[in-house]
Amino acid sequence: MVLQITVERDYTIEDSRTDAYTVHVESHRILTVFTRSDLIATKWLKQALKSSLTKTTVLVGVSAETDYPWGYRHNEDVPYDILCLNIGSQSLIYGFPYDRDKPARFLLSFFQDPRVFAIGHGMAELSRKLQLHHRIQIRNAVDSRIVGASGARRSSSVLLISICAS
Repeated sequence: MVLQITVERDYTIEDSRTDAYTVHVESHRILTVFTRSDLIATKWLKQALKSSLTKTTVLVGVSAETDYPWGYRHNEDVPYDILCLNIGSQSLIYGFPYDRDKPARFLLSFFQDPRVFAIGHGMAELSRKLQLHHRIQIRNAVDSRIVGASGARRSSSVLLISICAS
C-alpha cells in the first residue's frame, strides 16, 4: 500500500522565522507550524490545549532531532536542535534557539502540566537530554515501545504517528 502525501506551504510570518504548512496524508489533514519563535510556539501550545478533545488528558506525540555540527563526534551527547510536538491533527516543529542558556519557559510549564502525557519512542533518553541541555522536565513520559508491547499482548494494536521534518 502506498500512501499519498502532499505538502502545501501556507504562509511565512514573523520575519521568516515561522512557516505554516498543511500536510495531506490521504484524506487526513495535518496543520504544521515550524518556528524558532518562543511567542509563536507558546500561542500554538495554548491553542492546541484549548482545542484538545478532552480537557482532562492531553496526549502529545514527541520526537526530537539533533543536527551533528562540525566539531562533534556522532556518539557525543549533543543537545537537540528541533523538538516536534503533535496534538491531534496539529504539529509543531520547534527549532531551539541558538542561545541555549535560556530555557523555553512555555515548554517548561507545558511538560509539567499534570494533564499532558508525552508519548514517543525512547522517552527515557529524550527526557534525559531535554533536562540536561534545555532544563525541560517531562512530568508524564510514556514510551511508545512499552505501550505497543503491552497492546500486542492484549491482541489489540496502538498506532502512534509522529511527523518531524528537519
